Amino acid sequence: MSTRLVAVLLIGALALAPSLGALEAPSDPELEEGIRQTQIGDFENAVVTLDTAARRLAAEGGRSAELARAYVYLSIAYLGLSQEQKAKAQFLEALKTDSDMTIDEGEFPPRVLEFFEEAREEALAEGVVAPVPPPPAEAPTVSEPEPVLEPEPASAVATAEPEPEKKGGSAKWLLIGGGAAAAAGVALAAGGGSGGSGGSGGTTTTPTPQPVEEWFEKYSAQVPRRIPDLNQAFSQLNFGPAGTIVEAYLEFRIQHTCRADLWMELRHPDGTTYSVSGPADCADLWEGPIGVPAEGKTSNGIWTLTVMDTQPDDAGTLEAWGLRLLIRR
Repeated sequence: MSTRLVAVLLIGALALAPSLGALEAPSDPELEEGIRQTQIGDFENAVVTLDTAARRLAAEGGRSAELARAYVYLSIAYLGLSQEQKAKAQFLEALKTDSDMTIDEGEFPPRVLEFFEEAREEALAEGVVAPVPPPPAEAPTVSEPEPVLEPEPASAVATAEPEPEKKGGSAKWLLIGGGAAAAAGVALAAGGGSGGSGGSGGTTTTPTPQPVEEWFEKYSAQVPRRIPDLNQAFSQLNFGPAGTIVEAYLEFRIQHTCRADLWMELRHPDGTTYSVSGPADCADLWEGPIGVPAEGKTSNGIWTLTVMDTQPDDAGTLEAWGLRLLIRR
């Protein structure tokens, strides 16, 4: 993967600041400004701002989480400037500053995570950072033997009298849901069991619930997203209702000075991607819905939408997007 491509991919992911799992949100104004500059692709100014913030935080001491965060975003800013070695060096500084720092795989796109993982592996191989030791094994629990109870004398054992036999049949029903299943349960109860008139020896089979198909619609909160000229915008959606997809539609609205320059990719939680190019004209609005061939896949998980401007001299905004899925459950 070229450094240029990695830099392009990172721009859209930068807005996902909560994805740095072990790092707390910055409370330092200068650090916040550097992160904002990185998120909008102003990498040159971001390098200056973040480097100043990192030097000050290091001198103050006692603020390792914020300092590690400054190093991480400084690494991303250097990637945006195609300076890969400096980017790796800053990421290693983040690891040395906060050894417990983690990157949440559920938030950053896989291609972005690859760069950080490569840097981490190089640091481990060169001994720059120490591997995290495994947790100590728990000592096995030894259970005490249960006491042996002496049998009571025969004279002390009470003899329970048998319950009188009830007249007529008896049955217990498990009613699942309603409708046909409930009606079947009522009919069986009224008949006093299956295959008998008043006896209790009949066998009752619980009706099997049938799968239900239902439409669900959910929209991403990570909007609007700016689409810079010759660059990308990322946005994610954590789709909650779980089931098997029967039909899928991508809903979206994009304002752009020439929509023919656009290319869009929807990534399923399992990594499968669905791509589509913008209409072949320079109208300034592109909106859905469009069908997505995701039949048979699971619905729940984190979906990622990427919108890329592929030609110079134009820019725009991803204003809204979401998914409308028919799910079988």
